[in-house]
Amino acid sequence: MLRQALAAVRDVITPGLGLAVAFIGFGVVSANMIASAESQTKSRTFIGELSSSAFETAAENNQEVVIRYSPGGSGASAMALSKVRAVVIDGKCLSACAWAFVSSETACFTKRASFGFHAAYDPGTGQAMPAATTYWLETVRPSLRPQLAALQTSPGIITISASEMRRHYADRACDATTRTN
Repeated sequence: MLRQALAAVRDVITPGLGLAVAFIGFGVVSANMIASAESQTKSRTFIGELSSSAFETAAENNQEVVIRYSPGGSGASAMALSKVRAVVIDGKCLSACAWAFVSSETACFTKRASFGFHAAYDPGTGQAMPAATTYWLETVRPSLRPQLAALQTSPGIITISASEMRRHYADRACDATTRTN
């Protein structure tokens, strides 16, 4: 997984742009998040866990965020992502990233996107948080809720492809190359 992320980094880093690396723990999985951009650019590309501070900076600088791969992050980072001007999901968007997508009005997804949803868990104890899961499910469009209902009782991840997401969020499909150029 890390090799894939590093290979993807080579595709998004441009000489002269800043490179920020943040290590943010979430549950049992921790990964790198790489943001390549300076505050004067119009978009930031992310690979890795969501970062509240990076999204707050993007919002302050009126930047678009392009997510190429994210294993998730904290609930706070998902809420910070909702304040960003525009979000393009252009790869795997798991956990908090997927929940942030469905609750954001400015997020869209490309044909390369896939979404992984799981129930809410307390990051400190690992205990399931059924009330939070129920709240999250209310943010999902009614047509998708039946597919995600198993999250109430199952500890697994439910993956939704871009083509399946299009059935429920057709108005949120986008072309990342058109939006980020």
